[in-house]
Amino acid sequence: MATASRTTGRRVAAKAKKAAGKIKAQRLAKTGLPSRIRGHVSARGKRAQGRRDARARGAE
Repeated sequence: MATASRTTGRRVAAKAKKAAGKIKAQRLAKTGLPSRIRGHVSARGKRAQGRRDARARGAE
């Protein structure tokens, strides 16, 4: 029965390692989120400004 307890410890360690990898991947995936959102916001502002400029040019 001594072999079973040794392999159980390895299995637990392997699962923990796999879980740590998933957590790290989530953290890495999340890191660029604020800057990506900020990029969408600034792009929206640029489009709005372009529309205003186009209207102003059309009025001249």
